Amino acid sequence: MKRKIWGVIFILAGIALAVMIGWKLYLKLAADQQEDQSRKKFAAVPVEVGFVKRTNMHDIRNFTGTLNPWTIFRVAPKISGRLKQLTVAIGDPVNNGQLLARIDDEEYQQQLIQARAELKRAEAQLEESTTQLRFKEKELKRQAALFRRGIVAEADYDAADSEYKRQLADSHMREAQLLQQQAVLRTAEVRLNYTRIYAQWSEDDEVRYVGERFVDPGTMLNDNQALCSIIDIQRLKASIAVIERDYPRLEVGQPAWITADAFPGQRFAGRIARISKVLDERSRQAEVQVEIPNPELKLKPGMFVRVGVEFTQHPNAQVVPRNAVVERNGQTGVFRVDASARKAFFVPVTTGIATKDEIEIVAPEITAPIVTLGYHLLSNGSEVLLPDRVNQTEGEKTK
Repeated sequence: MKRKIWGVIFILAGIALAVMIGWKLYLKLAADQQEDQSRKKFAAVPVEVGFVKRTNMHDIRNFTGTLNPWTIFRVAPKISGRLKQLTVAIGDPVNNGQLLARIDDEEYQQQLIQARAELKRAEAQLEESTTQLRFKEKELKRQAALFRRGIVAEADYDAADSEYKRQLADSHMREAQLLQQQAVLRTAEVRLNYTRIYAQWSEDDEVRYVGERFVDPGTMLNDNQALCSIIDIQRLKASIAVIERDYPRLEVGQPAWITADAFPGQRFAGRIARISKVLDERSRQAEVQVEIPNPELKLKPGMFVRVGVEFTQHPNAQVVPRNAVVERNGQTGVFRVDASARKAFFVPVTTGIATKDEIEIVAPEITAPIVTLGYHLLSNGSEVLLPDRVNQTEGEKTK
């Protein structure tokens, strides 16, 4: 029993000794940390500095998009039939009015021959009816004269009058039939002409190109079945999506440019050609089309491109390195260095256009060096350890 009691006592004594040693170590570490913080508070902070410069600043927005032909349309026949010939292939140049395809026209030739025959028949019937009408008219006049002289009865005159009117109606019907057959003939001629399919557009006379070809000769076509597509690539359009914030700053005619992975280091100038009047409800974006002249045909539809648009330009702007601008207590500013006092002072600033490496300071005017590295250890009025180049410059000013 005594051994157990003494064992418990030794254990408790060991625990107490360990607690006491730990407490002393904690107090020593806390004191060392406080001393280190105090030393840091009053020690000079080594910093790197930069200088304000004057340059032109450009507010540029970058977008991504896809190149499309300026115009594209599909060539299709207005009638059905067997495709007899297709004169173009993918990539071929096409001139306005060029013959592109022919449809087998044997059936339409026969329809034209039949329409011409029916027209001649209608003309002959009208001529015969007209001759009869003239004869009936003379007979009516003769019966009228005899009736006035009392030579013929009234019934004979009425019969002649009825015959004349019947023949007049027949002549009108023959005239209508003639007009109908003339329309049938014109329709047959038009349908025969439809067997020749030409490239036609009204905007200009520039050469265009075959974008796609969908059928081959021998295919049985339906009316309005696409044969090929014709594209205008003398100029292209890049379609981009613009967010609501940037939308009011765009206008038709505004300069723009594009770059493409296929031509690294090259810029292709263009302009904003069309701006949608509607923003998509889901994305809050509007479609904008940028026109790109392409006289050398280097760019091709379907290419992925990056589009740059300059919103504004500030000449001779006050510019500092971007990493010099910091946030302190909810304010944006820079640390201005007083080289003679070896101190840094926080100066709130109003910023303007920003690029990847630089940012414009709209106000106030800053002439002193500013801290670009080491500002995370600074507070307003902190002592700083300046690079030798700044010390030498300050020494030269003092002399």
